Amino acid sequence: MTAVSGRSGKGFGKRLSKRHKKYRSEPIQGITKPARRQLARRAGVKCISCLIYAKTDVLRTFLSCVIRDAVTYCEHEITM
Repeated sequence: MTAVSGRSGKGFGKRLSKRHKKYRSEPIQGITKPARRQLARRAGVKCISCLIYAKTDVLRTFLSCVIRDAVTYCEHEITM
């Protein structure tokens, strides 16, 4: 017997168009307030000021230094 509806297979209805993913202008903006709060708690900070959320340049500088050091370390290990 043939399929009456014209579709073959099971559970595969009509496919809808896929939404485009919205990209942020900078990846540092992806670090949300709860993520920053969790990082501060892990570092031992008890009380967080509201001004700390606006200081993304300090976080960007620190993370770029850490990532640069990690890349340098990995490249050095590969050459040895």
